[in-house]
Amino acid sequence: MTWQGERSFADERPRAVFGPPVTDTTDGGDTGPTATATDGSDTPTDDAPGGGFGALPLVALAVVLLVGLAGGYAYRSGALGDDDGSATASADDAGGAGGAAVAAEPEISDEELMSDEDRVVAMLEERGGRMKQVNIVEETGWSKSKVSMLLSDMEEEGTLSKLRVGRENIVSLAGHEPDAAGSPFDDEE
Repeated sequence: MTWQGERSFADERPRAVFGPPVTDTTDGGDTGPTATATDGSDTPTDDAPGGGFGALPLVALAVVLLVGLAGGYAYRSGALGDDDGSATASADDAGGAGGAAVAAEPEISDEELMSDEDRVVAMLEERGGRMKQVNIVEETGWSKSKVSMLLSDMEEEGTLSKLRVGRENIVSLAGHEPDAAGSPFDDEE
């Protein structure tokens, strides 16, 4: 819209009110979009008939909102799948009722449910009752200090014994100690 007229206004705010096309009979009946100035006179605008966007921006906005809402719903309901690309099973797929998604329980291995002491005992039993302390550290992924403290506690309880060989410790279950590990005075009793 182009304003052709006075440039200063009493309230210093020009206003334009848009309305339906009005037939202007002074110039031969040319119709087109008009703007009604605040003084009540109709002023033709620069837009040609059909040249405006009309409802197109509103339709585009509605489509974008609908796609966004549908995507959000699909994401929240799990229909888009997991990070590995597989879709999650719904209750209908699993034979359930109500259409709610079935939460798959993660499989927990027996090793994860075991205490630290039980894990060490199980590892020792798998290897004939003996193994090096450094191998326990490597297989469990625990720190050296954690393994050392755990084995010391287990030795105090009598669950196992540690034998120092050079710079290494040989860990043995009770009753699986090497013959050379005992004291020469143990046989005298």
